[in-house]
Amino acid sequence: MKFIIFIFLILGCVVWFSATSPIFKIDAPRIMESFNPRLGQPGSSNSGGETMGDVVKKKNEKFQEMFYPPLNRMDISSGFGMRRDPIANRREQKMQMHNGIDLRADIGTPVFATRSGVVVNGVEHREGHRVITHRFRRDQVGHHVIVRHEDGYHSYYFHLSRIEVKVGDVVNHQTLLGFSGNSGESTAPHLCFRISNGFNVDGSIRYVDPMYKLRHYLAEQSLNRRDGGVRR
Repeated sequence: MKFIIFIFLILGCVVWFSATSPIFKIDAPRIMESFNPRLGQPGSSNSGGETMGDVVKKKNEKFQEMFYPPLNRMDISSGFGMRRDPIANRREQKMQMHNGIDLRADIGTPVFATRSGVVVNGVEHREGHRVITHRFRRDQVGHHVIVRHEDGYHSYYFHLSRIEVKVGDVVNHQTLLGFSGNSGESTAPHLCFRISNGFNVDGSIRYVDPMYKLRHYLAEQSLNRRDGGVRR
């Protein structure tokens, strides 16, 4: 019993000494901020004059390059999602998933890369020791360009009339990839634009809505419209 009381007395002395001594003073807010940037107060900062939240934000911005529209003028004729197959017989009313967006464009309209990357001839998918390359048939998607981006994304540009790049070329959002057209299975001149990120469980390409990826650019353009901001 005396031993237990002695232990409690020692612990009490340690707590009292750490609370009153400047040597062992603990800056709890700063410690918490270092573990969670969201807890940093507007006035708090580290030795570099920035909060941890600012540091994390800059790091995220560095690795999240903005997506740009592939055309100077965005005129959507068909959005992302389920739709009636425009090629199938009208009587069938066949529904299918549209994995991109269709943009109205006259033949010969310049088509740009959505962001920096490398031109490839297919999308590679690794299954164990095998590497499967997904390619697209020209009689279906026409003349086309695929760009692989550093963070796992791919972008696709279908139904072109002419291609201005070759496999292996390094591009950015100002690079001219080619010109829109009406090649492949197409009912009218347009650009089919797709974006993918990885693969589904069954090994198929996992497409994402391009308009969702373009939201940052569109929001920025909306804010700058009064200043006459240009596209690129």
